Amino acid sequence: DHYLVERGLKEGDRVVTRGNFKIDSAIQILAKPSMMNPGEDSLSALPFFKASDAFLDQLNLVTEAYLPVQHALSHDAIEGLDALVGVLHATIDALPSPSNEEEQSSSWHSLQASLHKAASEMTDSSSDLAKVRESFSPLSRALSQVLAQWGSSFSSELYLLHCPMAFKGQGADWIQTHQAVENPYFGDRMFACGEVKETLHQSH
Repeated sequence: DHYLVERGLKEGDRVVTRGNFKIDSAIQILAKPSMMNPGEDSLSALPFFKASDAFLDQLNLVTEAYLPVQHALSHDAIEGLDALVGVLHATIDALPSPSNEEEQSSSWHSLQASLHKAASEMTDSSSDLAKVRESFSPLSRALSQVLAQWGSSFSSELYLLHCPMAFKGQGADWIQTHQAVENPYFGDRMFACGEVKETLHQSH
C-alpha cells in the first residue's frame, strides 16, 4: 500500500497507477518526451526498475568494456581500438533480460536494440575513428538510460558528461568514472570540452 519515492516526484505531482505504457505510447505519437524517449535532461525522471543480480553482474562487464573505448576515443588512439570495441560488443550481446516482469520489457527491448545496433556499427567501422565516434554517441545514450533505469553495482562512481559542440552543435553524452572531462568526440582537438550532467551511480 505504500511506496518509497526516492526521485522524480515532488509533493502534489499527479501519478499514473495503471495504463502507463498506453499513455506513454500516445505521448510518443505526439513526438513529446516520454519514458521511452526522454528529453535531453530527464534521465532522473525515468522509471526505476529492480534488476536481477545476473543482469547487474553482466552490466558491470559492459561498463568495464565501455570505459576503455571512451578513453581510447578521447586520446585519439586508433591502435587496438578494434579489439576494445569487440570486447564491448561481446559483453552487450551477453546481457540477459533484467527481469521477467512485463512492465519492464518495453523499456528493455528498445534499449537493447539500440545497444546492439550501435555496437554492431562500431565493430564494422572500428578502423575509422570518426565513424566509431558517430556510433559511440547512441551507444552512450542507451547505456546511460539502462544505468538510470536499472541501477548499477559498479565499483566506482559513474558520471554522465555532455559536450554541446559534438556533431555540429547537436551535442552528445558519454560516461566516465571521474568528473575531469575527457571528450571522446573531439580527442586532442577539444579534450576538455564538456561538463558533468549528472551522477549515474555512486559507489558504496
